[in-house]
Amino acid sequence: MKYIYSRRAVLFLTIVIGLGVAYRDIRIPATPTLVTQTFRISGVDENGSKFDLNAADLYTVSAGKISSKSSYWKRIQ
Repeated sequence: MKYIYSRRAVLFLTIVIGLGVAYRDIRIPATPTLVTQTFRISGVDENGSKFDLNAADLYTVSAGKISSKSSYWKRIQ
């Protein structure tokens, strides 16, 4: 894996993994009660079809622990 970090309040990462799938434009802003992770993922699925998606994960935090997670994605044309 390759990681590229920025030391700003929002974390930017690029992660490339060996299955032809790439994560990029990762941003992880956080407050005491909510962590939001947005990213773009592209590659080839198990059927050989290319995909390119924007995605978001929302983590609700309660008493210092993750209490729920919701995930959303949208295919890029």
